[in-house]
Amino acid sequence: RMSSEMQNHRSPDQQFDSIQKEIRDKGYPWVELARFRDDALSGRTLTQRPGLMEMYDKIRKGELKPDLILVDTLERLGRTDDLPAFRDRLQKLHGVIVLTADTGFHDPTSAMGKMMANFEQFRATSANELRAHDVHRGKRDAVLQKQWVGGKPPFGYRLKNVMKWEGGIESIAHRVLEPDPVQAPVIRKLFSKAAETGWGSSRLSKFLNADPDCRATGRSFNWATVNLWLANPVYIGTYVWNKEGTDYVDDRRVYETRSEEEHVTIPGYCEPLIPDDLWEEVQKIQAPRRQKAKERARRKSDDKKIIQASSHLVALNYPLSGLVRCGSCGSSMIAQAGGLRHKKNGETSRYVAYVCTSYSSGLCPNSTRFPEQELRQQVFQILQERLFLNLDESLPQT
Repeated sequence: RMSSEMQNHRSPDQQFDSIQKEIRDKGYPWVELARFRDDALSGRTLTQRPGLMEMYDKIRKGELKPDLILVDTLERLGRTDDLPAFRDRLQKLHGVIVLTADTGFHDPTSAMGKMMANFEQFRATSANELRAHDVHRGKRDAVLQKQWVGGKPPFGYRLKNVMKWEGGIESIAHRVLEPDPVQAPVIRKLFSKAAETGWGSSRLSKFLNADPDCRATGRSFNWATVNLWLANPVYIGTYVWNKEGTDYVDDRRVYETRSEEEHVTIPGYCEPLIPDDLWEEVQKIQAPRRQKAKERARRKSDDKKIIQASSHLVALNYPLSGLVRCGSCGSSMIAQAGGLRHKKNGETSRYVAYVCTSYSSGLCPNSTRFPEQELRQQVFQILQERLFLNLDESLPQT
């Protein structure tokens, strides 16, 4: 396995050569059954690795019946906390032992081998943490130098190459943000309209979608994106880095929102698209709406909880969330709740209906509001009929 395209593309082949050399040096009469590799993939996950999963599926199905899996170093197999459980599952369920060439293929089932295996696992996870720390430190230094550190640039900007000469060869030193001549006018028009009308993100997105010059950028606009743009200080030249990040928890990639203490704010990071006074005016208009959104989120949260989970689970109040699609445009439909209804018996209920997310932005003519409870009952009834269609025929007759 090699981690990224930036590494030597010969790295996996070199690892195979290292394994074969160690086998020859030891004089082992081992027979090679198959080779598996993952190119430009992180070792922080197991299930997102096609080569590794193909190997395991073949072992699990009995298509391959090896005694050993050989890797150059344990880091090449993975740098995840789930690795010990994966190795244990291979050994207990399939009789397969993982050996590493850099340890001379020490037997991990012996007392010395168990100690070596623990050391290998510690080294693999520690190397991952050190590498992440070094990368984060390097990115922080680069962003403080007003350099772009990767990813897609904000809408309204494009990347400009800053060149350097080394040894008579010109190459890219780094990249910086510069206004995009096609997209920047959209941002200026958005902020001007927001200040002029006091509209919210839904009406503003409709305005952008109806404007031929804005649509000429080749993209459509929705209220969620407009909300983010209106709150992004990059448009006055101030860049806030490290607001969000990713990590792996239980072999799943999770997104994390970092605390304000971890944010890095760089004024004058790039050329502004709008003046400061226009930015301040729009922020005053949008502030009440954001405050209401925060209050709604606060009411839903458990303020008494002290220890937070490292991986946030998503609780779906409506089981068809993410599955309902608009018949007109194909966009995902969301469940919108209305106000509380008070019944005569003292109980309260809330009317919930699925609506097309593109309708509010003016991108779809479908204004239908389909009752959530009615749709859920219909779907469950269809599932029940299909699941138990032939159940009576399969039951023993008495």
